Amino acid sequence: MLRDLKLSQIQLIVLLSKAASQERNAVMRKISHHETGEPGAAHGEHNEVGSLGLEILGDNSRQIVALRREIEKLPFAARHELYAVMRIGQSGFAPRDWDQAIDEATRLGVSSITGTLLDDAELHDHLTKALYEMGLAA
Repeated sequence: MLRDLKLSQIQLIVLLSKAASQERNAVMRKISHHETGEPGAAHGEHNEVGSLGLEILGDNSRQIVALRREIEKLPFAARHELYAVMRIGQSGFAPRDWDQAIDEATRLGVSSITGTLLDDAELHDHLTKALYEMGLAA
């Protein structure tokens, strides 16, 4: 499956995206519903503030800068593969549908792929899940 993307590159992106997600969660704990203009969720209801992704950190966040740098260092074909791995982890594709996931990535284009990866607040979980499903987890 993986031809241009190395397992070590995925593992580094997992670590960087986990750090970004932890920073996001810390910011989210500080945001009140009054600041977002949304009413507080009733007991058992979905909290709309929680739907915000990593974009809440802003483009200058140290974690986002490091994550973006590592993703953008990847050759285009490797970014397509990283996107496919993420989509497997999101349950959008099964590992056997690898070629279809790559086709989707190719249609999106590299800048859209980078944005999609950076918008996924659970990127670390999705990549980790995919590695397990693909039989690549350590």
